[in-house]
Amino acid sequence: MKSFSTDDTHIKFLTENAGRERIEAALGKGLKRLTEVKAKWGIRRTCSA
Repeated sequence: MKSFSTDDTHIKFLTENAGRERIEAALGKGLKRLTEVKAKWGIRRTCSA
């Protein structure tokens, strides 16, 4: 039986203890934008981007 896993990291499956590498893998290029938006709006909770 062929595996259905894509070996990708999905942000919804990360825990609070996930390392920066896993967060970067899940968000890809979106990490930079997320960081900018969070800084602009003063959002400090949930992910450590």
